[in-house]
Amino acid sequence: MKEQTQLTDEQKDELRQKRSEQRKEKEAEERKAREVNQLQDVIDGIGFSTDKTLARYFDTTRKTIWDWSRNSDNAFPKPKKIGPNLTRWSNAELKSYREKHFLGKLYG
Repeated sequence: MKEQTQLTDEQKDELRQKRSEQRKEKEAEERKAREVNQLQDVIDGIGFSTDKTLARYFDTTRKTIWDWSRNSDNAFPKPKKIGPNLTRWSNAELKSYREKHFLGKLYG
């Protein structure tokens, strides 16, 4: 027969805490992987991005992204309204903007 071992309350708490930490580490790794994929999508011109992703990509704030898109003197792409509370920028349009705006300045 197997001998059953009883865990003390302290051991149970330690085990719960360890599992919670492992879960948080896993979630942080998954979040980082999503962020990397989102930034790669911007680079590749695939899909759509949020203002938060674009702020991370351009190393600026979300407010600046909105200011750029509202400025008629700026060629920054306009966002697309996808739903009542859902606005996204086309990564294909952003790729084109980057190529024209940044590479055009480099190569005249």
